[in-house]
Amino acid sequence: MKHVSSFLSCSGLMVALWAMGPTVAHAQAPAWQTALAVGNTTAQVLATAADAVGNVYVTGCFTGTLSVPGTTLVSVGGTDGFVAKYNAQAGTFWAIRFGGTGADKGTALAVAGTSIYVAGTFDGTATVGGLTLTSAGGGDVAVLKLTDQGTAPVAVWAQSGGSPTGDEGWALAVSGSSVYVGGQVGGTSVFGNVAVPVTASLAAGFVAKLTDAGATATYAWVQTLGGPYYDGIYALAADGASVYAGGFFSYNMTLGGTTLTSAGLSDAVVVKLTDNGAAASTAWVRPAGGPGGDQVNALVAGGGTVYATGAFSATATFGGTSLVSAGSGDVFVAKLTDAGATATYTWAQQAGGPGPEQGYALVARAGSVYVAGTMSGNATFGSNTVAGAGGYDAFVTRVDDAGSSARFAWTQLAGGTGTDVASSVAVANGNLYVGGYAKLPASFGTLVLSGSSSQNGFLSALGPAALATAPGAALPAFALSPNPAHGTATVQLPAVPGATTATLTVLDALGRPVRTLSTPTNARAVLDLTGLAPGLYAVRVAAGSSTATRRLVVE
Repeated sequence: MKHVSSFLSCSGLMVALWAMGPTVAHAQAPAWQTALAVGNTTAQVLATAADAVGNVYVTGCFTGTLSVPGTTLVSVGGTDGFVAKYNAQAGTFWAIRFGGTGADKGTALAVAGTSIYVAGTFDGTATVGGLTLTSAGGGDVAVLKLTDQGTAPVAVWAQSGGSPTGDEGWALAVSGSSVYVGGQVGGTSVFGNVAVPVTASLAAGFVAKLTDAGATATYAWVQTLGGPYYDGIYALAADGASVYAGGFFSYNMTLGGTTLTSAGLSDAVVVKLTDNGAAASTAWVRPAGGPGGDQVNALVAGGGTVYATGAFSATATFGGTSLVSAGSGDVFVAKLTDAGATATYTWAQQAGGPGPEQGYALVARAGSVYVAGTMSGNATFGSNTVAGAGGYDAFVTRVDDAGSSARFAWTQLAGGTGTDVASSVAVANGNLYVGGYAKLPASFGTLVLSGSSSQNGFLSALGPAALATAPGAALPAFALSPNPAHGTATVQLPAVPGATTATLTVLDALGRPVRTLSTPTNARAVLDLTGLAPGLYAVRVAAGSSTATRRLVVE
């Protein structure tokens, strides 16, 4: 099976290019607002996460050097993993390396307060901060905990797991003090004091739980998912004691008392486990697929709803919905409704064209699902067909969930003539951040990451216009003039039931507030734009529980 990591080879220097995009109309594809290049040869960003105060974290792999303001990392040998922090508003950056002389990488991130959890793979001996891991042979699973101290990280603990035959960590989720990691093991494995017999499978999927005790962590249980051939877990999501795992299985897979038989080469699968503390039980298993190769690459879950994305080929069945690919493989986005002891596929959507496409990451917000991945040539997303620049292009698309159905709202591309992949997505500061890797030069709308490299990591952002507004939170339309503006702009505020005052905020391209004004509703207010650099801004109005945002060009 081809997961995002199978495209990878790594090295890097981090440099920034921040610029502005054009005004975006409702339902049109929003413009790229920023683009940050990570690496100058073969570095990749493989996962992105954000905390509650707007910090954005990335992990991936590199060789050579990788720099952020004030920090330069140098790889020890082979490929090293890294974690980096970015916060333009606070002006804080840091980066930390992990690895050794073998092939090492970070593939998944989760953030809880100031704690940053990283999952990945290492080979041989790997160090992070003052901590050292040693693999059982081949590659092993790594799970790290860092503490963000503002301008620098501290490595708190590191745990490994695996077998002598080679293993990988691909997925991560955190719920309270429970840290879940998923991936693939190649044989009988040891995770701390938990031994996992894997004798009948060429490679089995697994989900393992660590209990974070603050300065240390221990493995509590490991659950394998497999049969006689290849199986793997690419995605995890946690909601309280419910742990959702997504991936693929080939031919037969046994989990708990359930045995599944794939409809073809491999089938996608979503599993719900219940964490009982020292062990896990299987609540339900939901396969999907057809005669080709199918897999789940990413999941989000909460409140009884599970969203999944990945890829399928030929035809695939998701409950009562059948999809037919337009070519060698298409993206799917599906919704499952969790009823506790069972679940059903509520809807499934596809996107693609004659070439291969994959959905690699997703995030949900306000009834919409944002999916990132890669596509080739021309591809159709709902009623919209987009044309790539050549090779593989990165894409981000929004799918609006209408309950029992869904539709694609917009799709945005980025890249050049080489292989370009959007591998991760997160929301912070009102922006949609997208991480991945591209062959330079690569274009993000009017922004161009210049240079010549076989693979560069990137972190880019689509502005507030990309994000859906929560139902019931929309503010009646407000007038903004003149636009473009110079010196001042006038805002005509509507009457808002239950709110007599409003807060006006002018945001720059990075989502930073640069002007704030309190004013009565149902009145006219004047925004002072003196001293603002020419460019594209956003004006956000908040009154009571309602908000609205409009674009503003300052000349």
